[in-house]
Amino acid sequence: MHARLAAVASAQHGVFTRAQAMAAGFSPGQVDHRLRSKRWRRVLPRVYRDALDPAGDQVARWAAVLWAGPDSALSHTTAAVMWGLPVVAFGTELVVSRRRALARVPGIFVHRPQRLDPDDVQLLDGLPVTSPLRTLIDLSAVLDDADFEAALEGARSRDLVIASATPTRGRFRSAARRTG
Repeated sequence: MHARLAAVASAQHGVFTRAQAMAAGFSPGQVDHRLRSKRWRRVLPRVYRDALDPAGDQVARWAAVLWAGPDSALSHTTAAVMWGLPVVAFGTELVVSRRRALARVPGIFVHRPQRLDPDDVQLLDGLPVTSPLRTLIDLSAVLDDADFEAALEGARSRDLVIASATPTRGRFRSAARRTG
């Protein structure tokens, strides 16, 4: 890899976009050649990694954010796992702007909320992730009561939120603590 692309990929857990490769000096033909020769692997549409770099959860998360674009953030169960909550993530979930069109990709679950405020997104390990409070709000729509209560208790025990009411779906008021 060219040094410029290596620096970009290093900051993104080894993944990079086609546009980033071209900005680093690769031509479209060089990009395609590296893909055909299996020197690079396609992680998601227009998102690649060097074939020698290992795959993993962080690679999948970075790839999803790069694929979805700058107005995206990891969310729901993916964000919960990143915040250390006792939730199982199946695939990678993210929120994107309602106006952003994305093709369906296996293992990626895209949510388009009516509203996502700037305070709803924080950087965690360099990735945009929904805040602990926003993550709990999102989880309240997708988890059963027992799993949601476990996630809420996990957030409280890690001092990610302060809950001031009974932990039941849709009936809690929380104030997010600054986490970073």
